[in-house]
Amino acid sequence: MVIKQESTGDEYVWIKVPKEILENRVEDDPIEEALKEYTKEYRQDGYEDTWYEGCGLTQEKYNELKSKMLQSIKTNGGFYIARFEAGLESPKTSGNSSETADSLQTTNGLPSSYIDKYPYNYITCNQAQNLIQKLELGNYTGSLMFGLQWDLVCKFIETSQTKTKTQIKEDGIAMGNYLGAEFTLTHGKYSTNNGTSWNDATRK
Repeated sequence: MVIKQESTGDEYVWIKVPKEILENRVEDDPIEEALKEYTKEYRQDGYEDTWYEGCGLTQEKYNELKSKMLQSIKTNGGFYIARFEAGLESPKTSGNSSETADSLQTTNGLPSSYIDKYPYNYITCNQAQNLIQKLELGNYTGSLMFGLQWDLVCKFIETSQTKTKTQIKEDGIAMGNYLGAEFTLTHGKYSTNNGTSWNDATRK
């Protein structure tokens, strides 16, 4: 399911999570453990969703957003993610790790989830997280994706039979996931020189 934000035109995709896997789980930790078990094929040992200095959030805010994410999945049976790669109206060809989110917004505008934009690159995690806090999301909460949410996206693709587990986890060449892979772009921008110049799709 795809929705479009009326005020911006941004599009988001619903990632369904079966409610039955969270039955009788109320607190954050049991919810997280059940989701980890559900997505265990896509989790790599040693990787956890934990706060770190430089992620763009205080530890308190990180824990607050993580709790909201877990409880929202429990309540709603899923979550929305941006349909398109974060994009801009004009290409961004360099970055400054000390630049503030306010300055980035003034120079480049806010990132959007809209077709045919230039990919928003040359940006740190800290900057990206702070820019997301400026998006107009109404009563909804936005953040960069947690690792657990990425695993849930992979599981959703598998259960919707769009791609097989092998294609998602082991051999993604058919999805253009490797250098030298050939695939058709029907929309968007692409660069063959690390963003120095950009071309419009379609190409192969």
